[in-house]
Amino acid sequence: MTYKNNKNKLLHNTVLLKDLIINIINNLKGENIVFLNVSHKSNITDYMIICTGKSDRHVISITEYITQKSQAIGLKKNYCISGKNTAEWVIIDMGDIILHIMQKRSRKLYELEKLWG
Repeated sequence: MTYKNNKNKLLHNTVLLKDLIINIINNLKGENIVFLNVSHKSNITDYMIICTGKSDRHVISITEYITQKSQAIGLKKNYCISGKNTAEWVIIDMGDIILHIMQKRSRKLYELEKLWG
């Protein structure tokens, strides 16, 4: 397989993963979903998804369902999860996509959309 084919396959998987994440967040009633292309601002990821969870339990539910579902369909196997213990702001690093699941007060405080948008 050539470099171009590999790149196209990775892009296709990234699009599938993005769609999966956004659908799960919508289905679990996550709020204020924002998708950002940060490839021109970041050397650690190409895209960020930011959403708001209503409570600790809601943030954890979104986190767990996204990780389970993405693993089950083979889109992602290994990634880093930070903040799950407090559930105020959970970050899931999936390589090409970093997902921020935040409670309302953290979202308002850090304003990631302004920082990265």
